[in-house]
Amino acid sequence: KDWNEIRVAAARKVLWSAVLWLFCHYQPRRPFIEDNNGDASASDFHPLTTSQVHEMYSNELKLLLLELWPSFQQIFSDQLEPALTDNEKLEETLSYMRQYSDSMPGAVPSFNLAKSEFHERNGIFLKSREVQPF
Repeated sequence: KDWNEIRVAAARKVLWSAVLWLFCHYQPRRPFIEDNNGDASASDFHPLTTSQVHEMYSNELKLLLLELWPSFQQIFSDQLEPALTDNEKLEETLSYMRQYSDSMPGAVPSFNLAKSEFHERNGIFLKSREVQPF
């Protein structure tokens, strides 16, 4: 791979790591749950794999990416293919995220690690609040 392909993949991986853990450890109608070890779990709750997230929450995932997209583009615009439309870039990013998730069957991001790395994973989007609608 050339340097630009690596930069594009790295930018998309940042987005993947910022959002997939949220869906994996989400339980509808119930807040995030932590056991004594700090991992999101309960006797009746099993986190989803990253592939299951794409299967079960593809629309919600796309909506979240649409919300983060202005910040993502502001931060990583030099790393995305300039000839593509915004929608094409978003669809390519979603496709990359799906392929990356499917490349690790059974993968569930660590809730503890995601919390401890929150500022690195999600903080970059919070720093671009001027373009972020949340």
